[in-house]
Amino acid sequence: MRIFSRLGPALLAATLALLPLGGCTGTDPGDPASTQPEDGAATFDGSVNPGGSSFVLQRIEQPSPPEVAPIFVELIGSNLVVDADNGLVELDVAVRNASNRSLYPPAYIFVGRFDPVTVTVLNPDLEINPITGDLTKGFDYSELLGDVGVLLPGETSGSKTWKFSDPDLVAFSFGARAQFSLMPDRAHISGIVFFDQNTNGQLDPDESPWPGAPLTLDGPEGVEQHTNSGEDGRYVFYVATAGLYRVTLGPTYFQSPAECFTTPMPLEVLLTEGPDGKPNSYDDAHVGFLNGPCAPPLGKVVMTDLDAARIGSDPYRVIDVTLAGDRLWLLVGYSACQPEHPFILYISRNFMESEPVQTWSLLSYDDLGEACRVPEFQRWLAFDLDPLREEYQQAYGHPGQVILRFVDYLGNEHRFLFGP
Repeated sequence: MRIFSRLGPALLAATLALLPLGGCTGTDPGDPASTQPEDGAATFDGSVNPGGSSFVLQRIEQPSPPEVAPIFVELIGSNLVVDADNGLVELDVAVRNASNRSLYPPAYIFVGRFDPVTVTVLNPDLEINPITGDLTKGFDYSELLGDVGVLLPGETSGSKTWKFSDPDLVAFSFGARAQFSLMPDRAHISGIVFFDQNTNGQLDPDESPWPGAPLTLDGPEGVEQHTNSGEDGRYVFYVATAGLYRVTLGPTYFQSPAECFTTPMPLEVLLTEGPDGKPNSYDDAHVGFLNGPCAPPLGKVVMTDLDAARIGSDPYRVIDVTLAGDRLWLLVGYSACQPEHPFILYISRNFMESEPVQTWSLLSYDDLGEACRVPEFQRWLAFDLDPLREEYQQAYGHPGQVILRFVDYLGNEHRFLFGP
């Protein structure tokens, strides 16, 4: 039986502590008249007690580095949900701007320092390089800052659900840091991850976005960021310096040659420096892919009267083989000094009478006499089988089906029904 507990409004008021840094006296570091760094941050201690259906998000005093200004924000939690069967805890968190100045994107809350260490956050929107600190898992509030994309004084952002794995359902604590830009129009690299159905490398109006795609940004001075595309496929990385950046989709996606990028991957973006000395933004870093193998140049198909024993080939192995429409797809592995080698698909025109008729095919590989045997290259090959259709039409005077018996170098046979 799945057990859920939800923290109600009355209990919320009793258990949620929101303490502004330094109290309410003195000079507000958000005073527009004062000179401030471009980023502001506030630090919190969090704790959750699944058994008691309670939590605390408490602001703490902590010195800020000179490049970051302290800001007055509050974390507002609600809807604590405990899934006892699966050891899961959920909490909705919003941000209230308690200062007298507006806050701008990027707007992140980073969490970490879990105690006990068996507790982890399950659904961060982004991740920063651990070298920058121990609060590395982030939630992106940049799209939740209000109708105009700015968190105005006294305004509360939209909520995000934070999901935790707490296998033993014990009370746990963690650290959090809210981080906002104090300046509008921060430099960034953004784009849309999309399914490029026509493989033209362009984002067309009828093509669908891919939400939740993991992306990595590498840049000057060891910059490394991770994020995921939103529901509309859009992603954004905020940057501080001009230079050459590299956007990569991954690291766990598209490791197989069966996936096809229709835009450059990695995608390199050069941000130039504007008149104010700050980097210019770039908003067209789109990533297109096709959920299937890329279409390589079609290989050579030879209809032959030769016996199979007279068709030679150097060693190769078949990793994957499939028939899609008129095209036979082969993923082959072979050892050579370089990847470009000729392959020819031979198909016998001497049909074997059965219902339907049958014929065999072989793949001939030429290693060009190269002595290299490592590493193994892998390559997708595509062959249009229309010559087989034409041969059948010529032999029988009408369209029909053929059982194609493809035999690889190791003698393994793969059968496909082709046509009409």
